Amino acid sequence: MIKLRYIFFILLFVASVSKTSHSLSPSCYDFLEALTLESKDNPEFRWDVVDEFNDFGIAFNYDPPATLDLKDTSFLSKIRRDKRGYPYIGLISHPPYLNYFKKNDILIAIDGKNFNTLDDQTIKELIYSPNKDTINLVYERDKKIKEVSLKRVEYERTYNIVDFALESINDIDIVNSVVTFSSTISLRKEYYDNNIFPVVDLAKKYLAEFKDGKWNSDDCMDIPQDLAENYRLIYPGENLAFENLLSEDQNLIYDTVDLYFTAEDEELTLNIVGNTTGTWSVRNKFNLLSFPFDKQKIKIHLIDMDDFEENYFEFSDISYRILKLTEENSIPGWKIIDSKISVQNKIDLGNLIFNEGTIEFEIERQSFYYIFKIILPIMLILFVCWSSVWVDRKEIESKLTITIVCLLSLIAYNFVIDNELPKLNYLTVMDWIILTSYVYAAAPNILAIISFQLSKSKNKNKIENLISYYSKRFGILSYFLIVFIIILLNINVVPENTINALSWAMFKTSY
Repeated sequence: MIKLRYIFFILLFVASVSKTSHSLSPSCYDFLEALTLESKDNPEFRWDVVDEFNDFGIAFNYDPPATLDLKDTSFLSKIRRDKRGYPYIGLISHPPYLNYFKKNDILIAIDGKNFNTLDDQTIKELIYSPNKDTINLVYERDKKIKEVSLKRVEYERTYNIVDFALESINDIDIVNSVVTFSSTISLRKEYYDNNIFPVVDLAKKYLAEFKDGKWNSDDCMDIPQDLAENYRLIYPGENLAFENLLSEDQNLIYDTVDLYFTAEDEELTLNIVGNTTGTWSVRNKFNLLSFPFDKQKIKIHLIDMDDFEENYFEFSDISYRILKLTEENSIPGWKIIDSKISVQNKIDLGNLIFNEGTIEFEIERQSFYYIFKIILPIMLILFVCWSSVWVDRKEIESKLTITIVCLLSLIAYNFVIDNELPKLNYLTVMDWIILTSYVYAAAPNILAIISFQLSKSKNKNKIENLISYYSKRFGILSYFLIVFIIILLNINVVPENTINALSWAMFKTSY
């Protein structure tokens, strides 16, 4: 359980960009000196925190509560469910069950009880604290129903609790599919006062005091990593790594260790927290077919490189709530519309299994810039260009002057806005609009020449009149219609990558 004091430190990391460590109290140095002597060449000095599990090897992902109360220390997040109320499967902790389940499989029923009729607490009791050795699970994958019988298993894991606090998303390079962000990542290990861990007894001796019916303790915060290693203090989180990492600036990365006690019902728990604050660039996958009316997903994958069968990976409840607050952050040109944290199994090419946490942001492009600075000026140029059809057919020089100037203006404007457009090997909505605009900018010029030539022949006056008639009434209107069709078709090709403001134009499909 995360205590109020720990919440304070997490929020402090988010709010602060200072990289100057706090000076340690004399009692902290005394403890570290004693730790060095006690742990050196002592095989009985234990660091591994092993928890025993007796369940069905299935874990869930969670969503933060509607009320983001950062002071409440109870677990407030809710099991993630689909629109029908069925929960998604998250991490699988028992390796053989990976043959049955995949990430985001949907649990439908357990022993004849539908999951969408069960509250979170009941589901947790049935999965984590079962009163039977075997259950029958009905689940759904790709809209297909499957069924499996599971046996309860006993296993041991080191319990890793991860805190993720995003400070900012510094840059989104859509063209190169790179996201640069700053954050604080903390991995916490809890040591209970149960006479198993010598480090707890040692820390109590130097840092804690029981007085007036309660425990008082000194906290050793922001111990630099090199100092912690010199004093043989473990550094939790040294095996955490970002997947698809492109770069990390070592000058912007700061590693510290926090050591503090929490007390509940006169029972002490020693917390050792490894913190990494820094800036990283990671590779992402973006689909720009609906640009500039697109929305994208930023995914930050955090992998626990420790043995899958020895470690259990979980984000703290406070991470869900802090992440939800980041939706209020401003990213130039973008708006965060949703965020979520997931934990799942990562299987690499060598069939090795790791625990992986994913921090995901759904962002929506602020399209008004492109509408008012690019699309509308192009339409204005096209409107001026097609005004030439109302000029008398005999004024061929005037017509050609208007159309050619407009065509050159469009070309020049395209050079001006070129840096604003992504260079891709496929056409986006904006590319189709610009390509169509070139065609429609050239069309009045061609029509003017054809009309002039036809007007010289009395036999062809009728054809020339038809050209003039349709040009005046449907020329520029057909351009607007084609632009609308381009937008309509493209956003329906990738509706999941299109801004919500255009959801009305998407073809609805039933589940």
